[in-house]
Amino acid sequence: MLSQNNLKLIRQLRQKKYREKTGLFIAEGEKIVTEALQQEQVKVKKLFFTDAHSPKLLKIGPDVDFFEVTEQEMKQISQLETPSTLLAVIQKPLTVFDDAVFKETVLAFDFIQDPGNLGTIIRTADWFGIHYIVCSRNSVDVYNQKVVQASMGAIFRTQVFFVDLKDFLTKARLLKTPVFGTFLSGENIYSVENSLHGIFLFGNESKGISPTLEAMVNKKITIPNFSRNENKTESLNIASSVAVICSEISRR
Repeated sequence: MLSQNNLKLIRQLRQKKYREKTGLFIAEGEKIVTEALQQEQVKVKKLFFTDAHSPKLLKIGPDVDFFEVTEQEMKQISQLETPSTLLAVIQKPLTVFDDAVFKETVLAFDFIQDPGNLGTIIRTADWFGIHYIVCSRNSVDVYNQKVVQASMGAIFRTQVFFVDLKDFLTKARLLKTPVFGTFLSGENIYSVENSLHGIFLFGNESKGISPTLEAMVNKKITIPNFSRNENKTESLNIASSVAVICSEISRR
């Protein structure tokens, strides 16, 4: 049964201010929720399921409050066009940002806005074994439900930090961590002789990397356009660009 308190909580968690206030977020869908339940480091607080699932078929810990709801009740709390049979309220993980991040391969984003893009990027990073993502503070919230949904569970294995990117890149320079920036005018990534290890900076979906951060880039790189058409596509979607660059980083 779906109580009014739970209905109110789930609806409130659609807003960033309540996610920040409560330290909770929503994951929805059989794959994502099942994966969350299977990972010890993920703290599922509440679980809502329809009669399509029996609690005996799910790995539900003793600290999880679980509720069977009707399909109509699931429609009330779902944000999907076709409501799922599972919805979880999850506690945000505690992430610790320290200098060890600067020794790893890091994907950094200057004002990423589209939640679908960020979720896909998190999924892509997880596929290629990249564990750290850094976003400017004005970027979309990583616990936006569309981000969580698009990550397909990778959000539970990837650390995403929101920082002042100028300060972050300044620290990288002090620690001699290379900063690669993605530009249309950069060097062909397939021709770069140096090791592809460091921070890879991507710009806003429409505006690119800001001039302030551009000045802090050590090397500009680009993905070449192989099209033979006279009127070529001007640029790649940011999530597609991330996938290509991650692939080349891993290949090296």
